[in-house]
Amino acid sequence: MELVQRGDIIKVVPGGKFPVDGKVLEGNTMADESLITGEAMPVTKKPGSIVIAGSINAHGSVLIKATHVGNDTTLAQIVRLVEEAQMSKNPNKHISQTEVIIRFAFQTSITVLCIACPCSLGLATPTAVMVGTGVAAQNGVLIKGGKPLEMAHKIKTVMFDKTGTITHGVPRVMRFLLLVDMVTLSLRKVLAVVGTAEASSEHPLGVAVTKYCKEELGTETLGYCTDFQAVPGCGIGCKVSNVESIVAHSDPTGRPNGVGNSPTGKGTGPQTFSVLIGNREWMRRNGLTISSEISDAMTDHEMKGQTAILVAIDGVLCGMIAIADAVKPEAALAIYTLKSMGVDVVLITGDNRKTARAIATQVGINKVFAEVLPSHKVAKVQELQNEGKKVAMVGDGVNDSPALAQADVGIAIGTGTDVAIEAADVVLIRNDLLDVVASIHLSKRTVRRIRVNLVLALIYNMVGIPIAAGVFMPIGIVLQPWMGSAAMAASSVSVVLSSLQLKCYRKPDLERYEAQAHGRMKPLTASQVSVHVGMDDRRRDSPRATSWDQHLEIVGDGDGNDDDEGRRKKKQLSEKGKKLLKALCSAILTWSASSISAPSSFLLY
Repeated sequence: MELVQRGDIIKVVPGGKFPVDGKVLEGNTMADESLITGEAMPVTKKPGSIVIAGSINAHGSVLIKATHVGNDTTLAQIVRLVEEAQMSKNPNKHISQTEVIIRFAFQTSITVLCIACPCSLGLATPTAVMVGTGVAAQNGVLIKGGKPLEMAHKIKTVMFDKTGTITHGVPRVMRFLLLVDMVTLSLRKVLAVVGTAEASSEHPLGVAVTKYCKEELGTETLGYCTDFQAVPGCGIGCKVSNVESIVAHSDPTGRPNGVGNSPTGKGTGPQTFSVLIGNREWMRRNGLTISSEISDAMTDHEMKGQTAILVAIDGVLCGMIAIADAVKPEAALAIYTLKSMGVDVVLITGDNRKTARAIATQVGINKVFAEVLPSHKVAKVQELQNEGKKVAMVGDGVNDSPALAQADVGIAIGTGTDVAIEAADVVLIRNDLLDVVASIHLSKRTVRRIRVNLVLALIYNMVGIPIAAGVFMPIGIVLQPWMGSAAMAASSVSVVLSSLQLKCYRKPDLERYEAQAHGRMKPLTASQVSVHVGMDDRRRDSPRATSWDQHLEIVGDGDGNDDDEGRRKKKQLSEKGKKLLKALCSAILTWSASSISAPSSFLLY
C-alpha cells in the first residue's frame, strides 16, 4: 500500500477494504462505512461515488481512482484527531494530577517522619547505662551515674592507697619496745602517756596504739592531753598530764621518775610530759638523735611490712612501736588480674619506703610512691592525666579524697570515711578489691552493648528512611504511615531488649579468677619493686601543695638509707642547688613549725 500514489486506479474485490480514499470509475457495489460514519446500513456505490479508506466492499468488484493516500485519508485524519485529543490536557485533569502528587508527598513525608523518629538512637545509651548501674549495684558496686560507668573501660592506670585499701585498715601493735631503763621510766607510765597522746588522733595507727595501751593498762580511763599538734607525714606532738592515777597501784611509793616535771618544780603534784610520737624525720626535726641500733630495729620491722614509730618523752627516746596491718587475701589476685588486663598498677602511700616496698612485694605491685602527702597524690594523678592516661584512684581515707575527686574514676572502699565516699564516683560495698576488676569489666560490657545499640539504630534508619521516602516504589516496595510507626516502635523495643541482655551479666567469682591466675602468679622480689619517695624530682608544685609539702619532698625522710634509685635521682641536683633549696625550706619550717596545726584526721606516719 505504500506504493499507491494519488491518481492510481485500484481494483477492489468483494469483501475487501478500500485502501485509500477514491472515486468509483467502473462497477456497482455496496460499501459498509459503519467504521467511519457509524451508518449501520451499507451505502450504494456506483461510478462517480466517493469511497472512504477503511470501509468494506460488500458485493461487486469496482475500479476506483485514488484521491487521498497515506496520512491524507479520512481514516488517518480521524486517528490523528483522536491522538491529539488524548495528548491534550484539560484543566480538570491537571487538577487531579496535582492532587495525586500532593497526596503522595504528604503520605511519604508522614511515613518518613514516623520511621525517622530518633527514639532508638536516644534510647541506645541511657537504657544500657541504667541497666548497667543496676547490675553493678546487685553485684556490690555503686556507680554514681553514667559517666564513670562509661569512663571505667578507658582506665589505663589504677593507683591504690595502702592502709584500708590494700590492707584491712585495722592495724595492730605487734611490739612495744622500751628504750629506757625501767627505773628511769616504767613501761606502764610510758603506755599511759602514749595512750593519752594518741587518744586525740583519728589516724588508724593512732587508734591502734590507743587500743593497745588501754588493753595493757587494763583501763578505759586515760590522762589529759593539751596542745595537740598533728603534722601530716611525720607524727604528733602534745602535752600529757594526770596519768599518775593510772600507774599509782603499780608504783605505790610514788617515787619521781627521771623524766617529766611538776608545775611547782619541786617534784610534787601531777606531772606534765612533752610527748612526740612519729617517724624518724619527726624526731630529727625536734633535735633528737636516733642511734644505729634503734634504726636497725625499726628497719627489721619495716622489711616485714610493718610500720615502726618512735616515742619521745621530755626529749628522751623512750620507746619504739611496731604496727602491722594485714594485707587483704584477695589483693594479690586483684592486682594480677588488673595487670593481665593491660592496666598499670601503682601503690601510693604515706607510709615509709621500706614498709611500702614490703607490702608491694607481697601483692605484686612494681611501682610504689612512698612517704607522700595528700597534695602529692593529687599531683601524681594530674601528672598521669597530662600524659594522656585515664587514671583510677582507689582509697578510703580523708587524705585520699582530693585524689579521688581529681581522678577520672574515683573508687572508694565502702567501709571508708564519708568524705572519701562522697568524693568518689564508685563505691565498693563489700570491701572486696576484686570488685575493682568487676567494675572495669562491667564497664567494658556496658560500652560494648551501647555500641551494639547504636549500630542497630543506625541500620534501622539507613534502611527504613529510603523505603519510607518511596525510593523503592518502582519495584513495588512502599510503606504506609502506620507501617512506619510500627517499625519505629519495633526499633525502640529492640534497643531496650538489647540493653536488657546486660541483666544476664554475672560477676566472675573468686574461683574463676583463681583458675585464670593458676600457675601464673609469681611473687616479686624486692629488687623488682621501684620505690619513689614523695614525688621525686619529677613533681611539679600544684596549687594545693604547701610549703611544708615542698620541704618534705626535697629532704625526703632524711634517714640516710636511700635506695639506689633515690641516690641516683639526688645526684641529678647540683650540690649548690640542694644547699639553697634546703636552706630555704629550713627557714620555712622554722617559721611554720610553731603555727601549723593540721587536722588530726590527715595524720600520716
